[in-house]
Amino acid sequence: MKSDYERALIAAQRYIAYAGRSEDEVRRRLQRSGFDLEVIENVLERLAQSAWTDDKRLAQDWVESRFRSRGYGRRRLTEELRRKGIASESIAEATGSISDSDEIERALSLVKSKWPELDIGDRHWQRQIMSFLQRRGYEWEIIEQVIGELVSNNTS
Repeated sequence: MKSDYERALIAAQRYIAYAGRSEDEVRRRLQRSGFDLEVIENVLERLAQSAWTDDKRLAQDWVESRFRSRGYGRRRLTEELRRKGIASESIAEATGSISDSDEIERALSLVKSKWPELDIGDRHWQRQIMSFLQRRGYEWEIIEQVIGELVSNNTS
């Protein structure tokens, strides 16, 4: 018969194998499964030693993936990582890899792909774009620059 430690380790490894998880997510999952705090901490220590959990790497991979594939802005990425229990320093380091120009370029690409035949002079469309980008997690400064870029390209 397996010990609580072995069962918790197997449960944690299965949980992590499904998708990258933060240390905090693994801790909460094991707590919900009813394992003792001491067993959980021993499992987390073992996982960290064997590189099963690495919150910095997870944050960097998360930001890179979600920014490129879904076009999320730094604000939304930061909130998602906070919910995953990632430390503020790791979040700042991961989101710091995205520059303002990267965000502007990505936001412009999103808008152009969503609305290829866009009349940016229409205030209705400007509000639509602002709302869309805000939901994606872009800061107002970035949104204003995107709108400005679209307007200047439309009048040229």
